[in-house]
Amino acid sequence: MNCIIIHGCPSDAEKAINPKTRTYDKHWIPWIKKELLSRGIKTETPLMPEPWKPDYEKFKKEFGKYKVSKNTILIGHSCGCAF
Repeated sequence: MNCIIIHGCPSDAEKAINPKTRTYDKHWIPWIKKELLSRGIKTETPLMPEPWKPDYEKFKKEFGKYKVSKNTILIGHSCGCAF
């Protein structure tokens, strides 16, 4: 079993790049990753390319680097859900 968590999309590049304002590595995502890992569930939190201007094909290419099976848990936040 594995899990892939797709973060949301910030409104602009500055919010995505600045460690003080970005959210993809804050809030509940690191917490849930830690909880899943502690239960033996391999968990990935990929950084999607240019999330401030989401592009399906670019997201798909990044997502394609990870193994997905019938035993994969997918978690999305905000626009990560839409992807």
